[in-house]
Amino acid sequence: MARFRIYAAKIEDMNQGWVWIGGQNLPQRSIVRLSTNDGRKVYCEILSIEDNFLNDYNKQGGGRVAITDRQMALVASEWYRTRLGLQTKTEAEIEVSSANCFCGQIQACLDHPQVVVRLAIQLGIWSVILAIISIILTIIPFFH
Repeated sequence: MARFRIYAAKIEDMNQGWVWIGGQNLPQRSIVRLSTNDGRKVYCEILSIEDNFLNDYNKQGGGRVAITDRQMALVASEWYRTRLGLQTKTEAEIEVSSANCFCGQIQACLDHPQVVVRLAIQLGIWSVILAIISIILTIIPFFH
């Protein structure tokens, strides 16, 4: 568990499937599971808070609270904050664990803020299930 200060995402990141995070030694664009103490979790892609992001985020006139300590910052859209039960301008204990596996990628798509991504992955899963059923039903007569 790490302690993070929660910030609102910029408007252009509102519908994106990522969270900006500081102080983590994970590869850029990793899939992670973010978990809170009360058992809430979400899978998403993470981006590291770096100088260019920080300069743009803290630009005057942006209407945002400036990030003062990038190592403790977590910048997330309302979608992810709501799923984790987080409020901006507060601090929270969050566990960041790597989920760079096939199942983690599927889960990140199922937790994505855009309905088109969630629907596409659900249809893909149903397609695989129906394909397996049809293969089984096709093979069964050969064993009788």
